[in-house]
Amino acid sequence: MKAKTLLIRMLMIAVIAAVPLLAQTPTDVWTSFIGDSCTINGLPIPIGTEITAFDTIPNGVLCGRFVTTVVGQYGALDVYGDDAYSPSVDEGCVQGNHVIFKINGVVATKLGPEDDVWRGKGPFKKMNLALTDANSFSVAATAPPEGTDTAGVTVSYDVIVTNNGSGVDLIALTVTSKSGWVVTGNDASGQYYAAGAHKTLPVTVAIPAGTPLGTQDTLTVVAASRFDPTAKATKKIVTTVNTVTGVDDGTFHVPGMFTLNQNFPNPFNPETVISLSLDKPGDVTLSVYDILGRTVTTLYHGYLPTGQHQFRWNGTDGNGQGVASGVYFYRLSSDQISLTRKMALMK
Repeated sequence: MKAKTLLIRMLMIAVIAAVPLLAQTPTDVWTSFIGDSCTINGLPIPIGTEITAFDTIPNGVLCGRFVTTVVGQYGALDVYGDDAYSPSVDEGCVQGNHVIFKINGVVATKLGPEDDVWRGKGPFKKMNLALTDANSFSVAATAPPEGTDTAGVTVSYDVIVTNNGSGVDLIALTVTSKSGWVVTGNDASGQYYAAGAHKTLPVTVAIPAGTPLGTQDTLTVVAASRFDPTAKATKKIVTTVNTVTGVDDGTFHVPGMFTLNQNFPNPFNPETVISLSLDKPGDVTLSVYDILGRTVTTLYHGYLPTGQHQFRWNGTDGNGQGVASGVYFYRLSSDQISLTRKMALMK
């Protein structure tokens, strides 16, 4: 039974260790800590916070690690100790030593109410933690200030996000279009960044076909720490239409490729029909997006023959759940071009 319990614990640790940055050696002795009122800069720690535990001596070895799945809480954090099977290897805590706790790589304040001394196997010990350090989290972002392109195409921009703080950060990216054009790049869950790390993230905006020459749209890109709401960077990108490829008369037609018609009825409730025609066969995708550019559902993805086609949307997402009233966009795309139109669901 002992071996089975240890195996389960080791498998759990292996899964968690795949998330960010460190790894510890599970042994057959541990003390389990929990915390139910933990904070970063006065706010409950969010999901995805990394709690690590280190032995005080002799060399600060990593003894335990937990990635939170509940706001404000962690546990059970198994803090492992040395065992009798490898006496020459420092694998973890030593009986009677204090434990050093870190939140996202930064030493945390131990609030108790129980003590932090490692005692080997025993009942859970409650140790609430706090991190109050405005310098731990700092986010920077760079992006091109402007671009020009053709109506009816999707424009891509690279945004470089950097963690300038002293701890591991979970940085979320949100992108919005002032004109309501369909955008991609939103990542509400966030990505892990080590201190000093930077990543290049693509964001796109789909310029509706028929948009008048000279029309401008402003993309607002916000990179924000999920661990400290005050740590964020905002960038603006202005897109200008320099070529018009179609007229917004209810039908978008790309010669030699495909035609996308205005949905009917529009506004609609409970369903609407989207019709299109292909001048030649090929692989296409027809998807529905919300006002923030998030994919609601994909109505079709695959090969279509030449000719006319119709698809119905009943106002549900990819899981079959009804969506709220509001403005939505549908986009027909191939490997060469994409066309986007707007529709309204009114319940």
